[in-house]
Amino acid sequence: MASLLVIDDDPDLRDLVAAIGLSAGWAVTTAGTVPEALAAFDAADPDVVLLDLGLAGQDGRSVLERLKAAPATEWVPVVVLSGASDRATELEVLRAGAQDMVTKPFDIDRLLARLDAARRVAVANRAARAALAELAGSEARFRRVIAEAPVGVAELDVDVEGRTVEQSLDLGAHRRAV
Repeated sequence: MASLLVIDDDPDLRDLVAAIGLSAGWAVTTAGTVPEALAAFDAADPDVVLLDLGLAGQDGRSVLERLKAAPATEWVPVVVLSGASDRATELEVLRAGAQDMVTKPFDIDRLLARLDAARRVAVANRAARAALAELAGSEARFRRVIAEAPVGVAELDVDVEGRTVEQSLDLGAHRRAV
């Protein structure tokens, strides 16, 4: 089940969007203020964030910028919800890192479609992060094997027919082709 963090200072709209998300199968967490939003983000680790641009007390743009600036949160797709429907606002939030923007009043089916598209991005982002972590681990193991090798390491690349394509021998600082 995908998880959604709804950040909106209007309790009626926040509850409405939460109900829409729940009925569509999302696990929903809500927040009405920036401090609540940051705490909820840390606690829920959401797949997607739906962020009201016009938060009371702090502009939603600053929340978007904070999420996109931090390495731990930059991968999470953010869909911005805004009463502004002008092109300049939309371009501004998209350039700031938002995945998409939905204007108020919104069509429920369109909102759900955009959240689902953001969910697909979140799934791909999580898979990419897992692959990067696995690759970093493999590289670390490879470097450790090379560093701990008593004399050297031989490297062979073999094609599918079993013929040796490339061979090299690493003897510490001396590398030569064989």
